[in-house]
Amino acid sequence: MSNTISAKASIAISKYLSLETFKANTPLDLIDYTDPKIQEFIDRAVLFIDQWLGNSIAYGYFEDENIKCSIDYPRNGLNIQLPRRPIISLREVLLDYGNSSTVDWTTSSELSGWRINKKIGYIERFGANNFAVTQKVCNIDPTATNILPLATVKYYAGYQEIPDPVAKATQILVEQLILNAQGEDTEISSVAVGNYREGYKRSVGIKSMGVIGGADQVEKLLRPYRQPNQTLFTSGSVG
Repeated sequence: MSNTISAKASIAISKYLSLETFKANTPLDLIDYTDPKIQEFIDRAVLFIDQWLGNSIAYGYFEDENIKCSIDYPRNGLNIQLPRRPIISLREVLLDYGNSSTVDWTTSSELSGWRINKKIGYIERFGANNFAVTQKVCNIDPTATNILPLATVKYYAGYQEIPDPVAKATQILVEQLILNAQGEDTEISSVAVGNYREGYKRSVGIKSMGVIGGADQVEKLLRPYRQPNQTLFTSGSVG
């Protein structure tokens, strides 16, 4: 049985590149494009980038639920890999051991016991699993299968200022989308969002990786900001 992480979010930043910045830096001739049309290209690029990254990297408040924890039995600790990074601060951590047994950390003093790896996107606490013992919750069943608590974490995460490489990648991708709309041959070969796909014919073969297919320069700029557990090469305690 798989666990599905559900989330509620309130995003403070919704764009990686402004219309004004794009127009000021692009070498393309935009005389035939109105500002609303250019904004459509920017919005599409941001949507594609968020899909490839795994989540928006913009700063915001998040409530992620049903996160499976990892237990460090020798140190009696807990590790929780969050789906977003960088983590800015915690507001609440709640562990659900089942059978109405929960443990909650809400105050600043309580949350100070949680160690945050902001860059990787996980939190950990030594001795956290002692609460399972005091509440008489069985941590290991007779078949030796670990019974892991599920976490709900409320926290702030993301970049308050969008990193320059992400803005640059957005600029490049918008330009590639415009060139493709004009029927010109560019590096991008395919894009995808959910069940939606776009493909472009090329005169030469090129690899297609992830959601942003063939856009090697874009992928290189974005790769350090990919969110946890997106690929085998993503940084993270369990990713």
